[in-house]
Amino acid sequence: MTTRARVPVAGAYLLFLACCSLPWVGLWNPNGVADTGLYGLYGSRMAHGLVPYRDFFVEFPPGALPALVIPALPGSNYVVWFKIFEFLCGAATLVCLGIILARLRVSQRSMCIALGLAALAPAVLGAITLNSFDYWPAFLMTAAIAALVSGRHTIAFALLGAATAAKLFPAALLPLALLFAIPQLGRDRWRGPLIAYACSLGAIVAPFAILGPGGLRYSLQVQLRRGLQLESLGASILATAHHFGAYDAH
Repeated sequence: MTTRARVPVAGAYLLFLACCSLPWVGLWNPNGVADTGLYGLYGSRMAHGLVPYRDFFVEFPPGALPALVIPALPGSNYVVWFKIFEFLCGAATLVCLGIILARLRVSQRSMCIALGLAALAPAVLGAITLNSFDYWPAFLMTAAIAALVSGRHTIAFALLGAATAAKLFPAALLPLALLFAIPQLGRDRWRGPLIAYACSLGAIVAPFAILGPGGLRYSLQVQLRRGLQLESLGASILATAHHFGAYDAH
């Protein structure tokens, strides 16, 4: 990270910490909401040696499992450690964002605004911020973009593959990343990063596809068929359209 980006990133980190400490966000609240109970169930089962997708159903992709099992330390309060893990992922995402902005040579003012908005997000999103594992794939995806704009194409595409294994939405960035990388690599060298993406994704998914193919397939079906989450952008657009009588939400 350049010296120019360190001060804005440090300020954004302090703002992020303050926002996560707000009562309605709940960094210091030992109680969980939303899916933390489900995460704890998955984490404790993995900590006791059960294999996801084979021995029990897991709703989420294989790349999400580290975020669920790491907080399941012996004798630990799962919710507390889960929130700490997500907070650290969010803080690391801010660092990656600072690297991206510095590499793109944006102005100091624009950098402060962008980092500030990212740091303020928990205050707007509320408890879902630290009670879901979304900062984990967000960190992996932002790290991939930071590596991409830094010219580390193989690492970037490998991280993007890991992000896709954690939550499917980063796959949408693959064609954009290729369009960004091809002019720098040349038309004859684009296959290497693409292979890195496939190998990273495959290395995470393949073991579970071998051990529990039916469970993994069913998990993917559940993810692809379920409705939009209420806090997602798509659901927000549909809910707004509903309020204006342009859509019948159900």
